[in-house]
Amino acid sequence: MRREGAGTWAWACRALVVAAVTSGTVADFAYPTFGDLTGLSFVGSAATTSCGNNTPFAYQERHGTADGISRGSVPPSEVHTEYAGSRETRTVETDDPATTGAVRDALASFGHRDSYGTAPVGSCDVRARLTPSQPFKRGAIWRQQEAGIARGFDTEFTWQVTEHSRQCLTVKDAAFNGNLYSSCAVHGADGFAFVVHLDPNGTTALGAGGGGAGYAGLRRALAVEFDTSYNPELGDGAPRDHVQVQARGPDPVTADDVSRLGAAAFVDVADGAIHRARFAYYPYLREDWVAQFTASTALQRFLRDEGEGRRLGTLALWIDAPPIMSTAGNATAEAESFERHDILSWLFCEDAGCERARAAEAERKRTGQEDGGQGTDEVGGLNATGLDYHRESNV
Repeated sequence: MRREGAGTWAWACRALVVAAVTSGTVADFAYPTFGDLTGLSFVGSAATTSCGNNTPFAYQERHGTADGISRGSVPPSEVHTEYAGSRETRTVETDDPATTGAVRDALASFGHRDSYGTAPVGSCDVRARLTPSQPFKRGAIWRQQEAGIARGFDTEFTWQVTEHSRQCLTVKDAAFNGNLYSSCAVHGADGFAFVVHLDPNGTTALGAGGGGAGYAGLRRALAVEFDTSYNPELGDGAPRDHVQVQARGPDPVTADDVSRLGAAAFVDVADGAIHRARFAYYPYLREDWVAQFTASTALQRFLRDEGEGRRLGTLALWIDAPPIMSTAGNATAEAESFERHDILSWLFCEDAGCERARAAEAERKRTGQEDGGQGTDEVGGLNATGLDYHRESNV
């Protein structure tokens, strides 16, 4: 039985949760890399990778299994359509960066991504890859042990999205077979999400694919979605990368505006760079941040405290802020368009432990004190002075 105020954390290519207990740090669990998989469950296409140099980790059953791309190893998909007077051919494959410049200069159509990148080649620190760059893949990584969240939490993760798909359209004259026009767009899909849930399927849960981003359909779930594709049928306001918070209480969460708790924030999610996200939940209203609050009609059901003054909290999100900790959980999904969704690191603190540790670190720097042998979190450079991990952690 799951206790009230606890939740399963997840990252996914559809859904994923990552966590581990690491003594000697300020975090209740931390993954500076994913070389140690203690406490994790992998679902669907999710796996770890060393970016090509996978031999040292060959003993891990899934290591390297999500490295595939649809360029060279997988023939591009083709759809042919006949019209009166013309013939269309649509192809989808993983983009070749060597020729992306030609797409931008001569063939770019609506939706083409100007900023993009490739994953490291040869070797890299072990990372979690939610999906390969192939169509219709989904995956999840879940933390096996529940985390207490009713009294607040603080978490960070780093991510990188690369190897976008390229879609091209060629239209030919049906009578003379001559080219009428051609266009291409390099733009993958669909994104990922950091998820907290109490779904009955636990650590085997896997949400819907495509625009569902790996979390849609989960029950008692809150998802922070990092959306990389434009889905106007889901209420997306603009064809730009964005972050949004989705929840629907005990009902299955959806990826549309029925579950959207506030306005989406436009940020670079899939430009190929390494980004950092931080989430903090405070079990009370942060009145000093009211001017930055955002809300929608879907949030109304969560704004009732029955006069008790204790049911309202504040969920804050920072993107690419100075590092404090590292990584969190995500979910991701792909449809016909696709891309690689990589999580590089993750760190999580229950309650106010991270707040106390940050205050202690600030005080140490102010007074010029040395480490004092308490240890430092390697991921975020956060000193553990002032937090007795074994006495104060809830894990």
